[in-house]
Amino acid sequence: RLAVATQGDVWTYDVMRATLTRLTTDVAEDRSPLWTPDGRRIVFTSSRAGLPELFWRSADGTGQDERLLTRARNLVDLRADGWLPDGRSLLFSEVPPQIQCAIGQSAAGGGEQPRMLIQNDFCNDYASLSPDGRWIAYDSQASGQAEIYVERYPMLGDRQQISTGGGRLPQWSSKGDELFFSSLDGRQIIAVPIQLGASLVAGRPRVLFEGAYLSIATGWRPYAVTPDGRFAMIKADTGGSGSVSAPTMVLVQHWFEELRRLAPAP
Repeated sequence: RLAVATQGDVWTYDVMRATLTRLTTDVAEDRSPLWTPDGRRIVFTSSRAGLPELFWRSADGTGQDERLLTRARNLVDLRADGWLPDGRSLLFSEVPPQIQCAIGQSAAGGGEQPRMLIQNDFCNDYASLSPDGRWIAYDSQASGQAEIYVERYPMLGDRQQISTGGGRLPQWSSKGDELFFSSLDGRQIIAVPIQLGASLVAGRPRVLFEGAYLSIATGWRPYAVTPDGRFAMIKADTGGSGSVSAPTMVLVQHWFEELRRLAPAP
């Protein structure tokens, strides 16, 4: 199943049955959904109290929305980005009015103060933790444009720049042997081979897909990677008529076989 935000609410989409089920019903906008690692709940952002906060709810629609995290009242945005491997702590990004985005960590069940991980004079957001829990990837505008960086976790340091021409929204493969990210204009999904160990070794970025995908400037996540390596992407409207139509969900399968066909090994 996919968790998607549309028409101001969070919905779940069953890929096999092609059915869309509404999860939230509050009059305020609910968006930026994220599954819990066990697939039982969905975390989302809502401004129902006049400020962006994180809530979660059972993925089957039962029960009530429960408030998960509240930060400063003047935030422009607050997003759930990912989980630690044990599923007990959540990575989040907060965007203040000064656009100095910061990355933090919070216990899923509460009971302790959130810990800010990456906070400086630049915008740092969309954190993603490697499957072994030892490296954190994120995008940052420290160089003047958004680029992808990786640092050790939990003791931050040994920062490496992974992208070479800009990048947003990093996500790890389920095995941790690749790091994916979006181009700045959202038209490309790029992959970098990764070797994890006592140190991290990154290979050369290569383009996996190219098309008219929705730009990250919309505030939406334009793509997601499934545990089995498939990609779900939101396709932008390219009708050229001036009218705005609903974005289209695209599911890409067997991309590795297609890559071998287009670029056979010598």
